[in-house]
Amino acid sequence: MTYRGIAAEPLHWAVPLVPVTGCRTDRVRSCPSWRDATRIAAGHGAMPARSTSRAHGVVAVRRASTVQASLPPNRESAKVGGTIVKAEQRTMSEVTGRRQQHRQEMLADIVTTTRALVVADGPGAVTIAAVASQIGVTPPALYRYADGRDGLLGLVREAVAAELTAELLKAQSASGAQPAAQVVAVCRQLRTWALRHRPEFALMFASMSPLPTDQYPAATRLARVFEEAVMRLWATQPFPVPADDTLPPQLRTGLVGYRERLVTRAVEAGIPISVADLSVAATAALLDYWMRVYGLIMMEVNGHLQHAIDDGQPLLDALLSQLVGTSYASQ
Repeated sequence: MTYRGIAAEPLHWAVPLVPVTGCRTDRVRSCPSWRDATRIAAGHGAMPARSTSRAHGVVAVRRASTVQASLPPNRESAKVGGTIVKAEQRTMSEVTGRRQQHRQEMLADIVTTTRALVVADGPGAVTIAAVASQIGVTPPALYRYADGRDGLLGLVREAVAAELTAELLKAQSASGAQPAAQVVAVCRQLRTWALRHRPEFALMFASMSPLPTDQYPAATRLARVFEEAVMRLWATQPFPVPADDTLPPQLRTGLVGYRERLVTRAVEAGIPISVADLSVAATAALLDYWMRVYGLIMMEVNGHLQHAIDDGQPLLDALLSQLVGTSYASQ
């Protein structure tokens, strides 16, 4: 028989030496008596009673149904439904809240740092090591928040999309109740923001490779602001479009699904319209206007209009006048 106990500083209450039989030195931590003595010394109470049975060479362990009710002195506890609930258990929600807050703060630091690298030196400057160094953490720690370099850029795209979407909606709300004025305000604000944030706009829209699937929502939210504004315009003031049968058959067939999605999103946004109200030609016109607005702004952001004109605003206004009327576009 061997004896093992706690040889430490004096405790507030006695911990007797516990005889431990059949415990090998390398398995002492697995001995129930040792665990109980250790837990009692730490102020956590003894382990719940267990019973064991051996079947086919396998020891099946099942916890007893009773809960150890005795707690050491000065330990807060509460009795809920016959079960002892310690104070630490009651604060788990607080711990979870602090962890979530820490994660959000860390994500914000990652986005800010990554975005600064994109603005200063382009997307090529973004690496796990570079971001980790500036934040003050080890590179492996970033993998809890982003899946490598592409994940870091994805976080920035999400943040940029949210920021730009908020700016467009703010401009739309400030433009008044007229759908035509809202379309003009959205398109002008898109150009203004893009010229002020050229690297971020290029990261969002000028990628040489397709966006990862999980980043589609960030890009489509921006397009939907324009789409819904034009759908409101169409519902109250339809702009001239050709007949459906004048479109190439392949184009008519290809736009059917897009038309249905446009109407579904319009109804969700509270716009009174149905599939019968939106012709395929009107759907083609909406897509054409979006491509022209987007293409014009992208060319100006990248400096591809300088050979022809210094300021792209008159070109944008001329395009909008075709869509909503000269009286709104010239204001």
